[in-house]
Amino acid sequence: MTKCENKFRDIIKGNLRILIDAVWEKAKTTYHNFQKGDNIQSTLHCETVEINLGKLIPDAKKETDLKQIHLFILSAAACLHDIGKVESNDKKVFKSNHGKVSREIILKDYQKLGLDKGQAIAVGDIVSVHDDGNLEELPKTPVK
Repeated sequence: MTKCENKFRDIIKGNLRILIDAVWEKAKTTYHNFQKGDNIQSTLHCETVEINLGKLIPDAKKETDLKQIHLFILSAAACLHDIGKVESNDKKVFKSNHGKVSREIILKDYQKLGLDKGQAIAVGDIVSVHDDGNLEELPKTPVK
């Protein structure tokens, strides 16, 4: 059986590891605490998403086929996918389009999150489709 145990952050090295740890820390202290209301999904939920996503990709592929930046983007997407889910001023308002709202927040606040513009676009595109699964909305060609 193929081994799928390593989280993305376990494999990310060097400066990208420092950067992804900072993204998670900023999200924990600034954004995850607003994911409350009727459906509490803060940091623990995001960490579980990262673990489950990592289980879909064999460790050998994570370590050889994916580039470090790909692992970074997937980890950041797991971390930030629900930041648009609940309005901070009304914790009971569920965002049915929260993937798109999350993308807007990521693109607006990317520097506060510790991302560069390209990373923010990639992460934003991934999270924008997670609540409706409409993959047709993703760009067909890389955005520059």
